[in-house]
Amino acid sequence: MPQVKLSVIMPVFNVEKTIKEALDSVLMQEVNFPYEIIICNDCSTDNTLNIINEYKDKFNNIIFLNNATNSGNAISFYNALCIAKGDYFCVLDGDDFYTVRNKLQKQVDFLDSDEKENYAGVCHNYLTLFDDGKVLSDFEDKEEKDFSYVDFLNKAFYYHTSTYMYRNIFKDNILSDLQKDELRGDNPRTFLVLKFH
Repeated sequence: MPQVKLSVIMPVFNVEKTIKEALDSVLMQEVNFPYEIIICNDCSTDNTLNIINEYKDKFNNIIFLNNATNSGNAISFYNALCIAKGDYFCVLDGDDFYTVRNKLQKQVDFLDSDEKENYAGVCHNYLTLFDDGKVLSDFEDKEEKDFSYVDFLNKAFYYHTSTYMYRNIFKDNILSDLQKDELRGDNPRTFLVLKFH
């Protein structure tokens, strides 16, 4: 079996209204590499579990984890990362989705081409779609840029969780601190990847 290039991690809780769109947006990706989707369900009480099971039965690259108790997003992410086989990983929450079919391919190509591994990860512009139909764009002030660890400490940039792809520096060396709720989300995750890369 070929080496998994990318692990798409999906921590989910009560996302029955959006999980299909999230999963479809990953499955529509046009890629030339093997990838896995690791869904960690945090004891959803709605129809989320049934929807996940439908997809899991159809697609053999979907791996399903179910927390024994409702434990929060940090634990769900940690549990999925612990089994992630990809050289790279990204996180897609169950209420987010991709809109560009070659998003994952472009990011993998960028990281693959960085033979000296100067970059810990890559991210991109994004749109925020609100329930009332309004759209917020972050494109105005974010041209193509390189950011350093110091830039991050100075809060010089922010990108949405769904935009990031990271080198999987945690493979076989998972930090137990990633289970802590204060390290939940893209800012702490980006900080740690930049720090230890």
